[in-house]
Amino acid sequence: MNYFLWGQILTFISYVVFWASRFLKRKKDLLVYDNISRAIAIMAFAFLKTYDGIKNTIYVIIRNVLGQLTNKKSKKIKVFTFILMFVLLITMYAINFQGLSTICIAICGILNLYGVIMCNEQGIRIFGMLGSIFYIGFMLFTGNVTGTICELICFFVLLTSYLKYRKKDGIIFDLDGTLWEVIDSTWISANEITKKYGLGEITRETICRVFGLNKQDSAKLYFPDLEFNESSKLLDEIAVINIQNLKTNGGNVYTNLNKVLFKLSQKYNLFIVSNTSENQYIEAFLISSGTKKYFEGYIAASMLNITKGEAIKKVIKDYNLRKAIYVGDTVKDFEASEIAQIPFVQCKYGFGEDLKIQYSIDNLEELPKMIQEIFEK
Repeated sequence: MNYFLWGQILTFISYVVFWASRFLKRKKDLLVYDNISRAIAIMAFAFLKTYDGIKNTIYVIIRNVLGQLTNKKSKKIKVFTFILMFVLLITMYAINFQGLSTICIAICGILNLYGVIMCNEQGIRIFGMLGSIFYIGFMLFTGNVTGTICELICFFVLLTSYLKYRKKDGIIFDLDGTLWEVIDSTWISANEITKKYGLGEITRETICRVFGLNKQDSAKLYFPDLEFNESSKLLDEIAVINIQNLKTNGGNVYTNLNKVLFKLSQKYNLFIVSNTSENQYIEAFLISSGTKKYFEGYIAASMLNITKGEAIKKVIKDYNLRKAIYVGDTVKDFEASEIAQIPFVQCKYGFGEDLKIQYSIDNLEELPKMIQEIFEK
């Protein structure tokens, strides 16, 4: 067996797993896959008979495990753990001190230790980048060209993942009465089902009142005399027909929608949170309106059995938003923004009554200036 070749192959695999781990969102997952890469590295060092590498890697695995165990603990416990591992690290390198190269790798170890024990996943990336600079210095001092190249890649992987997850400002939109209206399509679809089952016609006025409501409230308005388990099935049938119609024919988007979304997307991340019970309904809008390229993500709140306010909070958390604004048209949208504790802009051209609140617009073209004013406060 060619031990040197296997050692090189496993070293490369361990680096690839490490690079991939840096793009994981949660600290727990990041450290788990980091340890997988370290386990592969130990096998590589065994083939290469690099026993110092095995010793150092075991230390890193212990550090990562402690980083996971102390993640939700108090600051005192984290500081104690950091000091304990710091002393162990310094002792390890003091025993085998070899000048500047040892100093570089020790500084790298301290920076990574601080990131893993004391910080969140973004802190791990930041201190990992700083540590990577010193590790590159170590590789250069030891004349390891391959290692230097791999560490340069590590630095840029860490930088890329940091930029991917850094906090940004976001605008979260309601859909119906904010970005488009689909009264005619929904009315036709709903009454296709009422006709099928011999039920009373649903009026356009009822359709307008339903927009923005969750599935249960919608069912009460559409079919007040039916139990929810029955009316829910009818709503599902209406949704299937309506979504198909909208994918084919589209809805009525509000004036200058694409122009406004393009302008906003240059500075902010855009999202949709709707009370619909179908992701496909939002997708029908994105596809038929040609606006999919402007949005980072969307949530159909009723599909997840959560409130609109909870869905907004989920977007803020999942996409690591620094600041966010919710844009909608009804009092329900306003209440959702209050639950999420973010500013609200009412689109007075939508289905809701004028709430006479601080931020409102009469048309979409007013939105970019309004958004800028809110974020600058």
